[in-house]
Amino acid sequence: MKRFLYTAGGKTTLFLITVFSVILTAVFSIAAGAMIGQGFYTQSKAQMTNRVRTELLEEYGREIIYHKLGFHIDREIPGFDWLLWGEDGKLIAWMGDSALSEDTGSDKSIAENWELHYNVARDADDRGSIRSVIVYDPDDPPVFEDGSKNYSVTLFLRDDAETFLPFRLFPKLIAAGYRLRYIVYLLILLFLLTGIFSFVGLMCVSGRRNGQEELFPGPLHKVPTDLLLLLTLLPATLLYISLLEEFSGSGAAFIIPACLGAVPLFLLLLSLSMSIAVRIKTRTTMKNTLIYRILRVLIRGLRALFTGISYVVRNTPLIWRTALSIVLFSALELFMIVNFGGSRTDVLFSFWLFEKILLVPPVILAAIALRRLERAGQALASGNLTGKVDTRGLFLNFRAHAENLNRLSGTISEQVEERIRSERMKTELITNVSHDLKTPLTSIINYSDLIAREPCDNPKITEYAEVLTRHSDKLRRLIEDLVEVSKASSGNLEVSPEPCDANVFLSQSAGEYAERLKNAGLTAVVETQPAPVMILADPRRMWRVFDNLMSNVCKYAQSGTRVYMDLALTDTGVCMMIKNISREPLNLSPEELTERFVRGDVSRSTDGNGLGLSIAASLVELQGGTFQISVDGDLFKASLCFPLLLPGDSR
Repeated sequence: MKRFLYTAGGKTTLFLITVFSVILTAVFSIAAGAMIGQGFYTQSKAQMTNRVRTELLEEYGREIIYHKLGFHIDREIPGFDWLLWGEDGKLIAWMGDSALSEDTGSDKSIAENWELHYNVARDADDRGSIRSVIVYDPDDPPVFEDGSKNYSVTLFLRDDAETFLPFRLFPKLIAAGYRLRYIVYLLILLFLLTGIFSFVGLMCVSGRRNGQEELFPGPLHKVPTDLLLLLTLLPATLLYISLLEEFSGSGAAFIIPACLGAVPLFLLLLSLSMSIAVRIKTRTTMKNTLIYRILRVLIRGLRALFTGISYVVRNTPLIWRTALSIVLFSALELFMIVNFGGSRTDVLFSFWLFEKILLVPPVILAAIALRRLERAGQALASGNLTGKVDTRGLFLNFRAHAENLNRLSGTISEQVEERIRSERMKTELITNVSHDLKTPLTSIINYSDLIAREPCDNPKITEYAEVLTRHSDKLRRLIEDLVEVSKASSGNLEVSPEPCDANVFLSQSAGEYAERLKNAGLTAVVETQPAPVMILADPRRMWRVFDNLMSNVCKYAQSGTRVYMDLALTDTGVCMMIKNISREPLNLSPEELTERFVRGDVSRSTDGNGLGLSIAASLVELQGGTFQISVDGDLFKASLCFPLLLPGDSR
């Protein structure tokens, strides 16, 4: 079923079902309204039949009077002969043979109540023009003072009246109406629901084809939505309104043309709904309109205008901006004084001139002072701590602010020098102490090794020698790391960059640590590029970086997980990434993890000194790269990014 609905035949079927459902809903709704208006729910069928027949006969009687008394030609009423009686009971006119037969006035007419009494009012200045004809009760005839007269019309059903349509049609319509007066609401509900479901289905399959996911908007999709509605719906609506005005009236003379004219308008609306449904699916309902395009152009123009004005304002010196603002506001004030000053123009002009003489010089001087302070602030923000603000000519708070900036510059210079001196002393202290510790530590390591090699029957001596050797090696590695991190952070470490293939670093690291990763229960997943990716780096320093990173992976990664080593090309260069799942919760921020002596193992139960990531970050930055750590839950990710070395690059 779904495949069929996606075809052209299925869409046509849904379209026709929707159209006929709406038409039938409208027809039955009109019928229900007509039955309510005609009293199908308040009168019996006999009362309804008699009332309709009486109204029809009254209309025939009026036509007879209008034609005969209005000096028109005699008119034959289909199915009837008739007699027209005056107020004095004399026969005025007749039509048909049966009207003058012997049974005239017999029970045939009286029994059927076809004798109707009328009062005719004529215009005062033209007795041939009938103003109105009303039906009256013969037992209570009306009396008028304008010369109106009472008449009677007797109607006789002819022998050929069996073929007279109204008298055969109205009883059948009334009987059918009484049979359907309650069922009609069920039919309205049925066809309304059918129309709704078919309309929704038609909107769903619009723009779709069987077996294909993409949309096929159709030829009208490129036409802007508002333009499409303007070119189709507006002319059709105006044409329909003119049709209603042409057939304005009541009853079938108005309802039938109105309904027939509404059908093509509804077909047009349904077709437009299909096009709008496709636009909604493609999310182009608003974007594909002339109004949206015009507004977008206007907004872009205004944005460009504001950007240009902002650029001009930013790049115009403060003094010139102040002067221009004074000129513009002064001109505006002068314009208001000249055009709206009235009798006080001279007084206002004098006050305006006095105001400008009094206020313009201080404002210009304030702008000059602000410009000096602005330049001093810019110099201070750019790192120039030696510049001073010239306080000559400055007054009041401007002078005080300039002096504060000068003092601030000196204070910052002193703080920076003190910070540099402290860092230098710290680095020198670490380097000197490390060198001083190396000599005795070397002796301790050598003698502990000699003790361990000497034959000894006491197992305690052998155990003590092993502990001494193990901790001596740990202390040696700590001193070497301290020396290296101090040199790297101070820039005193020698770096010899050369073109290197980034793929090799990842592959070699995975190969060198394959056994340790296996022992730790980890699986390395290496993703490299098929072609060489060249960067400028020092192979020795890069190996130390990867050694620290892989050592941390073996120490802190969760056993039974994978370690991902990826190489990716970005817009800024090359990124080598190592990702693993931490065994312990990572409660530290990435910035804290790269600090010295900070370890991911808070309990400090594993081997390490907390300098590995700090050394790696310093070595990478020393080679012109960037080192970044990110933590997402238990996921630890280290990224090493370097500029891509292009062929022929001589860096």
